[in-house]
Parts: sequence; structure tokens; C-alpha cells
Amino acid sequence: MLEATLTAAFCAAVGGVTEVRHDYDHGYIRTDCETTEHVIEAGLDKRSSLDSIQQAVFAHTLTGKIPVVVIYDTDGNEGKWQFRIREAAEALNVPYIVVDATDPKRPIALPECSISTPSICRWKL
Repeated sequence: MLEATLTAAFCAAVGGVTEVRHDYDHGYIRTDCETTEHVIEAGLDKRSSLDSIQQAVFAHTLTGKIPVVVIYDTDGNEGKWQFRIREAAEALNVPYIVVDATDPKRPIALPECSISTPSICRWKL
């Protein structure tokens, strides 16, 4: 399944909007998915998703919304790229969600419910 298709399905499941544009002094960005409380950057469990953390955190600086990283697991294993992304997300206290790439509405791992992520705990995927 293509990343854009997975993101559209995931975003719809959490009540978000895809490809929201945000202008800033040097250009603009588009978030993969955005809810009223979250900016979500999503990607496959590949090297190309290493920038998801930076994108989510930068979107947070523009919007004030909680940054979230979603990784679509394609093989059922946490490989080196997933590991690096998860470690970075945990170090920055960014919620990290792993979703089965064969069913983008089925999370494999959700962040623990905490005072900083109460709204994610209400997501019904």
C-alpha cells in the first residue's frame, strides 16, 4: 500500500485532515495529518522516515499542537530505521505510534496514556 493511502486511512480514523499547509517566513510545510490538537507526521518503516521527528517538531513550533509520529510497519519487525525513529521520539517525548501497514486503522503500539497525551488515549482506531 502506498504511504499516502495509508496516511489518508489513518488520518480519517483519527478525525484528522491531510496535507494542511502552514506558511512561515522561509516558505511553507504541509503536515501529513492534523487534528484539532495534533500535528502528525507519518511514514513507512524505511530510511526515508528518519525526518519524521524533525517535521513533527517543526510543525509543532508553527501550530502549538502536540507533535506525533506514526510509522507504518511493513514487516512485523522493528528494524534499524524504526528503532532510530522510536528512540528519537522517546528522547524528545514525542508520541510514537506504530500501525500495521496492511490495516492502517489497527495500531500495533500506541503511546502510554499520560498527562501530555490524554487525547491520543481517546483515539479509537
